[in-house]
Amino acid sequence: MSRNFSVIGNLADLQDGQIVLPAFVRRRPGSLDIDLSAIDSRDLFLTFVERVFGAGLRFVNLYYQVFLDLAFRWEPKDIDRRIEALRTGGRETFVRLAEAIVPFEPARRGHYRGVKVLDGGKQADYLFEPIVVEVDDGAGGVREERVQLDFDEFMTDLWLRGVRFGIDEAAVRQAIGKGKGERAAVARALSPKEGKDASVVECFDKLHRDDAPKLRADGRIDLCRYSNRFPQVKSGTRLFEKVPRELGVSGWSVYGKELSPKAVKDFDIDTLAGPGTCVRREQGQEWLESAADGFLNIDEKSGQVSVVGKIVNRVGVSIRTTGDLALVGDHYEEHGEVQEKRVVSGHHMTFLANVFGKISSDGGEVMIKANLSGGGATSPGGSITVEGAALNATLGAHNGKVKLARAETCFITAAHVEIEQALLCTIVADKVHIVHSEGCAIAAQQVVIEQSTARRSMATAVSIVMPDLDAFECNDARLVEKRVGLIEEIETCEAAIKQISVQEDIRTYLAIQPKLHAGLTMNPQQQLRWKELLTRTAPLLKKLGGHNTALREARDRCAEIDRALKQSIQARKDALASISCSIQRVSGDTLVRQWRTKKGEPALMQLAPKDLQQRLRFLSGDDHCLFFNDSGSFSWQPEMAALDGLG
Repeated sequence: MSRNFSVIGNLADLQDGQIVLPAFVRRRPGSLDIDLSAIDSRDLFLTFVERVFGAGLRFVNLYYQVFLDLAFRWEPKDIDRRIEALRTGGRETFVRLAEAIVPFEPARRGHYRGVKVLDGGKQADYLFEPIVVEVDDGAGGVREERVQLDFDEFMTDLWLRGVRFGIDEAAVRQAIGKGKGERAAVARALSPKEGKDASVVECFDKLHRDDAPKLRADGRIDLCRYSNRFPQVKSGTRLFEKVPRELGVSGWSVYGKELSPKAVKDFDIDTLAGPGTCVRREQGQEWLESAADGFLNIDEKSGQVSVVGKIVNRVGVSIRTTGDLALVGDHYEEHGEVQEKRVVSGHHMTFLANVFGKISSDGGEVMIKANLSGGGATSPGGSITVEGAALNATLGAHNGKVKLARAETCFITAAHVEIEQALLCTIVADKVHIVHSEGCAIAAQQVVIEQSTARRSMATAVSIVMPDLDAFECNDARLVEKRVGLIEEIETCEAAIKQISVQEDIRTYLAIQPKLHAGLTMNPQQQLRWKELLTRTAPLLKKLGGHNTALREARDRCAEIDRALKQSIQARKDALASISCSIQRVSGDTLVRQWRTKKGEPALMQLAPKDLQQRLRFLSGDDHCLFFNDSGSFSWQPEMAALDGLG
């Protein structure tokens, strides 16, 4: 029963082990209450809690949800709302926290084990086990008695171990009540609730609707990414309404560390109002409306919306349809044909009909369910997939992937290319996998062709792009030259040190100096001779120190060069190890050669399509032919012996 003895005292007769309550805590019989009107921040309450737990005390019958709200959740505005609600109901501005504060006896704390915190504070697990202790049976012996854990003690122990937020009171009480061994999640973090950036919504039903416009880095809305239709509007038409930003709400880790939501962005709707438009505000709403009859126009550079008497065309318009499209939404789906010379720009885009124009993605996924004919598609860092046929098209996905079912006379550049059937295509990539190739010109580091043949007397020409080892060799030669110079410097320093060290005075100094450090004492006559020796050897010792310093620095620089050489050798090995070519079946003229960029020659990606095709189809005097035949198979990669020789 002693552990339920209250330790609350007062300043007049405060005793050891007692604690004085702060002004915002009121003590009543069987209750400790918090005066909300006397507390304006969580820091005050947390200081009080730290003082209680730090003094080896704990709460009795703690109202944990109130404790959690006061310690972490309630902001000043939340406290003000609760004060107003209590006063409106005719009640005092108090909330009940606990019944009392009592000592947390060390013997009791020893019953609680360590807690395991997962994922950097997302969850805390505890292994509940039956606890049995030996007690005096009153007859000179001992008996075993089972210990019942207590939620208030458990919560206090977790706090002292650093777990301070999100204790699952119901789960803990249930596990304590079971009294058996089990591992349970006793605390969970609260993820922050993310807010929303300010945005605009279209209010005119004849405007093309898409995802919300993107907020620019300078705080302005980029409306030019909507469809480039030019609807006619009348004066007083509400065009765009601002959607205010929504602030996020902080979360908490089980350590009690605040997890802040991402900052939300805002913008001034006045920046969108151009000629023929005005901003209206009413009852907290803001919107842009037309101030005259005319056509809607969105300036691509400034982002301003204007209503003018004529259509201003800045990006190209088709008389029958929408013209070029600049899309802001993350996903776009087109069910109609994309006409010749039309440009569609966006992120993730899907086309269900034929595409004759140009598709430009900023790194998303481009999916063409039908055919791509005469046009092109680009997605740097993204992917391009054509499920139909790609005919006379240009496809580019630098650092991305191109996947085609059938391609004919196409120009393709990407990091990774996969084609089921390729005919007379020019392909430049890092990795290429073609099921059936006819007369293609291919340049890549890794090539896999399941079947290769010629088409229209054009052989399949594979150029294995070899890494530029000249740069490695030049760098290595420079390092080796430096190393030779350092070796000479080391030898010179060592010779100078040896020359000085063999002199009689220096040998005497080097023999006596360690003894002096070890505590050797000298008589006056010896001290006089020692001073004379120091005077004679001072210049030599200075030179000796300089040579030793130079020797140490030269050896350090030599070690750095050795490490750099080792790294360079490994880099060359890694570069060569990524090179390979496999042609499983050859049924027509097929050429495979090594290809290296000549000094002063532009890289493959910089060549015009016609020049690139010419360069890839015909051998030059510097090219090394690996295979040329119309049957058989071919598999090659740089020999491991060559790689080992680099070491």
